Amino acid sequence: MSANCVVHSQQQSTQSASRVLAAFVALAALASESPGVIAPLAFYAMLWMALAWRWRVAFRQALRQPLTLTPLLAVLAVGLPLSRMLDRWLAGAPDAFHWTISDFQLSASLFLRAFLALTLLALLVRATGWDALVRALRRFGLPLGVTLTLTQMERYRQNISAEWRRTMQARESRSPGGHRFALASFAGQVGLVFLRSWERSERVHSAMLARGFALEANLMASSSDVGVSPSGGAGPRWVWPAPLWLPLLAVGIRVASAALGGAIGGW
Repeated sequence: MSANCVVHSQQQSTQSASRVLAAFVALAALASESPGVIAPLAFYAMLWMALAWRWRVAFRQALRQPLTLTPLLAVLAVGLPLSRMLDRWLAGAPDAFHWTISDFQLSASLFLRAFLALTLLALLVRATGWDALVRALRRFGLPLGVTLTLTQMERYRQNISAEWRRTMQARESRSPGGHRFALASFAGQVGLVFLRSWERSERVHSAMLARGFALEANLMASSSDVGVSPSGGAGPRWVWPAPLWLPLLAVGIRVASAALGGAIGGW
């Protein structure tokens, strides 16, 4: 029974690692698209939808986190066109701050690429799970210190979100009847949340040290990532990318976009 559990755990680990590998290759294909092209991004969006269906992830739920970052992505998307406008203004060009069609295409392509990249990462996390994702990254050779840092960052992201909800509820309970937006009040709330999070991190760190935490000890314990192969022999467990269709289709879209060039790249 224990042998079956080990084999099942190894299969889950292989599946998680293959998903991470496939998603990263597809993400690299998306990132390699030339700035200013828009039409190929629609094919990536359809590919992500097929991926959500294949991995049995609700696509609408995966869009929640990228949608919350839409204002930030929009600000970042207009940064490069504004920088080019500033360069034209410094060069003395007339109507330097006049938006052109190429500027709009550049901003739209940057926004859509960033949005699709976040959507792919959200699909990966929802399909794989955070713990399995971290173990897969460790399996690919990411240092233990980095994976531990990622784990702690995700933990404190959840803690900060919970602390923000509590302070928001306390703020609303002290102002019955509604209140208008006050920048000073929200600034104080943000400072209070991060101060409480900092104090909690110190307490958690002290508790970890009191329980004998040491990075070297965890490094020795993580040697089970190499462990025993499914055949029973010692050595590394090689990963075969099961969802190979995802990077193949993503690379196919990228090659078609580069081959057709202006035919679809300028849409």
